[in-house]
Amino acid sequence: MVDYAINREIAELFRQKAEQFRSKQGESSFFRARAYTRAADAIDHLEESLSDMYRRSWIAGMQKIDGIGPRIARDIERELVRRGITR
Repeated sequence: MVDYAINREIAELFRQKAEQFRSKQGESSFFRARAYTRAADAIDHLEESLSDMYRRSWIAGMQKIDGIGPRIARDIERELVRRGITR
């Protein structure tokens, strides 16, 4: 059975980041808010846990998720490592 708790937690964290960017002025904040919202939505719809994906293919696997680029993939990696999930 796949544990999706980590996916839900990271998706929620990204939604919080998106809200922080929305509260700031500027075009770059708008686009970053949208990027984190899209990433959260993509994570919510994964059929595999981020921890399993990370163990199998590290940061390259994160970037294969539609809507997740290099910066957000590094954020996912940082969060997984912070939680003790390593390869």
